[in-house]
Amino acid sequence: MTFNLSLTPAQEGYHSVSPTTGFDSSGNSGGPFYPASKTYTLTNTGDLQLNWIATKTSSWIDLSSTGGTLGDGESAQVTIKINSSANSLTAGNYTDTITFTNTTNGNGDTTRPVTLTVNQQNNPPTKPELIEPPDKSTGVPTTVTFIWNKSTDPDGDPVSYELYVCTNSDPGKCAPVQISLREYKIYYAGIASSWGVWIIPLIISILACLNKWVRTGFLILFILAGLYTTSCKKLLNGGSSEYTITGLAPYTTYYWKVLAMDNKGGKTNSDIWSFTTGIE
Repeated sequence: MTFNLSLTPAQEGYHSVSPTTGFDSSGNSGGPFYPASKTYTLTNTGDLQLNWIATKTSSWIDLSSTGGTLGDGESAQVTIKINSSANSLTAGNYTDTITFTNTTNGNGDTTRPVTLTVNQQNNPPTKPELIEPPDKSTGVPTTVTFIWNKSTDPDGDPVSYELYVCTNSDPGKCAPVQISLREYKIYYAGIASSWGVWIIPLIISILACLNKWVRTGFLILFILAGLYTTSCKKLLNGGSSEYTITGLAPYTTYYWKVLAMDNKGGKTNSDIWSFTTGIE
């Protein structure tokens, strides 16, 4: 009797890694970063046992496991995590490569890229300082001009405002008034400083003192220049913003605040003040 025996040799260990995509994370300088981690699954798809290792080079990455042994059909997981060292990185793009190595026979060796994008930290505007109407004031007219000091943005971003006014003690729960402010720039024409506007006509007036008509003309110019200079100083030094609301209810207590915002999502609230209206 004849027997035919067919033997299938055992396949060497082969490890596969899933998913096949890399790990991308991002956030502002100082953290946190999202997503904070990603998990990969290593599977031995061969018949024989294999040994594996996972390696990286950057200090801002942690690996939950750096090696092990996989039997036939066994799996293991490796989680890549952005650690606290990333919080000290400056703005920019950072990369690394995770290498998965089959140290038994090299079957299935592969890599996964890691990219960390660190964005510039956005600093919110400074706190708006309320001026008018004063906190807890009474007898306020039903037409109110709200005045507050302008906020500045440390990053130089444009700043806009929302004004909240209502009878709720938490005015942030009320519908805001969107406020767009125009910025004004004032220049002196041919005069280096305000002193020049005052002194030049004065000197000319003295030199022309022998002629009363010339003297009178320059005296008028001297006065007008002084008034103009004073007006310019007020505009240049002004750091407040205002908005007027009409039709408030008489004998009613209102609460108000101002929210300063930049164009990158930075927000800063003022204090909450209150006032009570009087007659219309």
